[in-house]
Amino acid sequence: GLDRMTLRIMRWAMAHWPRMHGMNRVSGTWTAAAQLDLRPALGSAAFFTLAPAGLDGEDRVARALRLGGAVQRFWLTATRLGLAMQPGLATLIFSHYGAHGLPFTTDPALQAKARKLATRFQAVLGRHPDSLVFLGRIGQPRPALPKVRSVRRDMADLEHSAPPGGALPAMAETSSQSG
Repeated sequence: GLDRMTLRIMRWAMAHWPRMHGMNRVSGTWTAAAQLDLRPALGSAAFFTLAPAGLDGEDRVARALRLGGAVQRFWLTATRLGLAMQPGLATLIFSHYGAHGLPFTTDPALQAKARKLATRFQAVLGRHPDSLVFLGRIGQPRPALPKVRSVRRDMADLEHSAPPGGALPAMAETSSQSG
């Protein structure tokens, strides 16, 4: 996470978009990037990519579900082995945007950065961003902090058997209202 000072500054800046835009132009995003990306990356055991294999002829929805299940199994296995994983999806997403020249922003400088990222991505990994399903880092987790942001349920609580007939129960509808 971010240190307290950087977090306070970011909260203040993010409360008003023109303020945030100005802060990014004046000071850049290097402090947050160092704390959220660089420092954790240096403390990780490895970076990894997951690429699909043998999916020819499979329809798009079935493929997406199968690949999602494979990523989930990999993640759960890593957790069972006492490892922590962190996705690097922003790198994949912005490399994809840059490789295809997709207008994800009206800022030409950011579009140019995405194109450069796509070129470097392919040079470093030897693959086009679209050929990967997942990118992340993995390693031993830090000792638990006193204030936990989320609670993970035990594996036994997450495992469910399919009911007779194989049908899954219907999801309950929920709604949220602000205010």
